Order: sequence, then C-alpha cells, then structure tokens
Amino acid sequence: MIAIIAILPILGALMDGFYDTGKKLTASIFKTLFLGVAASFLLFDLSVWYVVYLALCWWISFDITYNIVRKQKLFYVGTTKWTDKLLRKIARDNASHISWITKLIAAAGVFALFYTGRL
Repeated sequence: MIAIIAILPILGALMDGFYDTGKKLTASIFKTLFLGVAASFLLFDLSVWYVVYLALCWWISFDITYNIVRKQKLFYVGTTKWTDKLLRKIARDNASHISWITKLIAAAGVFALFYTGRL
C-alpha cells in the first residue's frame, strides 16, 4: 500500500510532463497507469495517515519528476499552478529555495509517519 501511494504522484507527473512536451501517446500510457493505480485505492480501507502520506509524497515527488521530464532545473518553480504562484508571491526571488526547503520538511514528515508507526 505504501509503495502504491508513493508511486502515484510520480505517475501523475510523468503523465503531465509528457503531455506538456507534446508526447501524447506516452502521456496516455502513464495516464492509464495512473488511473489503474488510483483505482486500486478502492480495495483498501484507508486511514487519515495514508492521506497525509499521499499529500507529503505528492509534494515531494510531483514537481521534481515533472521538472525532470520537462528538462527544467530540479527545483524550478513554474508560473501556472496555484502552489507555484503562492511560492512566488511569498518568496519572490527565492521561490526555488523555499520549494527545496518545504520538500525537505515534507520528507521529514514522511520519516515521522514511519518512525511513529502511523503507517
């Protein structure tokens, strides 16, 4: 279950990244995988901690994977997503640094979930 949750944001980022680079067939393949993995959640009784874990994994891995596919800088902060706009508004010239720091904090949150036995 934990691996399924961890891979979901990566599949979503691959789907979006390939779609935005014009590779529609590859994006469709990742979309199918994404939907299949997401549908598997219906088989499990999820506690709130799994939802927290999913949110943390999404924050850590989605943007990084998307930026790799788009050949951007690793911690590039875009201009269209609401989270990117918020980071740019709060941090102005240091948005990529704040993004990097928040991902480290999220990673610490994932570690805490495992360490405390919540997952």
